[in-house]
Amino acid sequence: NRNPSASENRSWNNSHPALSQVLDDPSLDSCMIMLEAMTSIANNRVDALLLGQDNLGNNRLVVIELKGWASVRPSTQPDEVETILGGSWVSTLHPCYQAEEYVNLIVNSEAACDPTNPNFNIRTNAMAYLHNMNVPNSAPLTAPQFDPVLNDITMYLAGDMLNMKNSLMAMVGGGLASAVLPLISGNSNYISRNLATTAQQYIPNTPLFNLIGRQININRQIQAFLQTLAQPQSQKQVIIIQGGPGSGKTAVAIQSLLTAIAGGM
Repeated sequence: NRNPSASENRSWNNSHPALSQVLDDPSLDSCMIMLEAMTSIANNRVDALLLGQDNLGNNRLVVIELKGWASVRPSTQPDEVETILGGSWVSTLHPCYQAEEYVNLIVNSEAACDPTNPNFNIRTNAMAYLHNMNVPNSAPLTAPQFDPVLNDITMYLAGDMLNMKNSLMAMVGGGLASAVLPLISGNSNYISRNLATTAQQYIPNTPLFNLIGRQININRQIQAFLQTLAQPQSQKQVIIIQGGPGSGKTAVAIQSLLTAIAGGM
């Protein structure tokens, strides 16, 4: 019951055939793929989720972030790069950080995917596939500042289709998605936290809230902005955090204050 925009249709027409080529292997036939999987955080959607088992019988879930980008350049914003969106250069989150955000969302909302939960039963992985990006144009994406996320989230470029296929075969080549799907609760209360309980438990010792994905990026942007205010200012400064219900605005605001205080501000 959605009415996708023209830009969404273009992105699907661009990305889905590229993904189809990666998944075109008999060993992946008994896996399950979910396209545009909806979350409850500000209506975010995961480009693709793959469910299945590896060859050892372990249940697996793989997040795939698809990008049709062909060019990219550095951004002044932490965790971001600039690419052409809607006909102009726009600063946006690095694709691997986007993939990491969805993994964190799933781990925090699905008991079967949370290694700290007694019901843990599904191993999660994530990757980003920039199927139009050639190596010579990708240098800003592999800048040293992105090493932490690149160590955890694999990024595949235009010439990496075979490597990506082999990785997916190793992760979910055992198939049997029918055994994995019932373990996913479809929980709609993603990252729901009782703020009062959390505050009572943690704030006296001022540890940081467990932010994820875009929330972490916003906190880093706020901290970077606060650093520019080290010298006395003649005017007050206002930071506005925008987001839909449940997107974490309050947690970001509190953690940003705690981070600044811990940094001596």
